[in-house]
Amino acid sequence: MRILPVILRAIFALNLPHHKFWYITAMKFYTLFVLSALAALIGCASQQDVLILRDRIIALEQRNMDLQQRTVASEKDKDQMKTRVERVLEEKDMEIKSQSAGLQARLDKMSSDIQMIGGKIDETAYALTQRINAVEEAEKRKQDVRPPTTAPESDSGTRPAPTITRPAPSAGTQPDRNSLSDEELYNFAKEAFDKSDFEAARDGFQKLVKNYPRSKWADSAQFWVGESYFRQKWYEKAILEYQSVIEKYPKGNKVKAALLKQGLSFMELGDKANGRLILQELVQKYPNSEEARAAKQKLR
Repeated sequence: MRILPVILRAIFALNLPHHKFWYITAMKFYTLFVLSALAALIGCASQQDVLILRDRIIALEQRNMDLQQRTVASEKDKDQMKTRVERVLEEKDMEIKSQSAGLQARLDKMSSDIQMIGGKIDETAYALTQRINAVEEAEKRKQDVRPPTTAPESDSGTRPAPTITRPAPSAGTQPDRNSLSDEELYNFAKEAFDKSDFEAARDGFQKLVKNYPRSKWADSAQFWVGESYFRQKWYEKAILEYQSVIEKYPKGNKVKAALLKQGLSFMELGDKANGRLILQELVQKYPNSEEARAAKQKLR
C-alpha cells in the first residue's frame, strides 16, 4: 500500500513521456488493488461473522429448547401440584363436614340431655312438694283422728308411747344420758331399739343428733329415729325423719336405706305413686346397691 506513492514520485521525477498516462494507470492499479484487498477482507470477515452468528443461533435454539422443556416440566409440576392441592382441600372439606356433623350430633344430644335433666329436676321438685304435702296432710289426719286420751306430743315432735306399766329402774341402773359421749349414746339407744323400746331408743338417738351434730354416728342416729317411727307404723313421721337423713347427710352411708324406707312408708300409706317415684330415684342413683335391688323387687 505504501509503495504506490513512491512509484508515482519516481514517474514524475524521471519526467517520462506520457507520464500522465502512467500516472492514471498507476492510480487505476492502486484502486483495483485496494478494492481487491477490501473484497478479500470483507469476504473473510463475512464468513467468520456467519460462523459466529450460526454458532450463536444454534446456542439460542438449544437454550430455547431447554427453556421449552423446562416450561413443559414446570407446567406438568404445576398441574400435579394443583391436583394434589385440590385433593387435599377436598379431603379437608370432607373431614370438616364430618367433624361438623359429629359436633352437631353431640350438641343435639347435649341439648336433649339438658332438657331431660331439666325435666327430671322439675319432676323431682314437684314430687318432693307432693311428698311433703302428703306427709303434712297425713300427719294432720292422724292428729285429727287421734283419741283424746292420747297424751299430746312433746316439743321434740315425738309421739308418746301408750301407757305401759314398767318396773321402776333400780338406783344407779339408769345412766345419765346428758353425760354420755356420742358413742355411748349411740350404743345405749341402739340397745334399746333392739329390745323394741322405741321411745327410749328414739330419745337417745335424738339427743345424739342434737348434742353431737358432727359425730360420725349422727347420720345413723337420724336414720334410726326414722326407723323407730317405721317400726311403730307411724309412717308420716318416719317419712320426715328419713328426709332429714337425705338432706342433712347427703354423703352419709344411710341415704340409700333412707330412700328405700321412705318409699316403702309412702306405699304403706297407700300413696303408691310417690312411693314408686322414690324407689325409682334410688335405683337410678345407686343401681348396684342392695337397697336398689330391694327397690327393684318392690317395683315389679
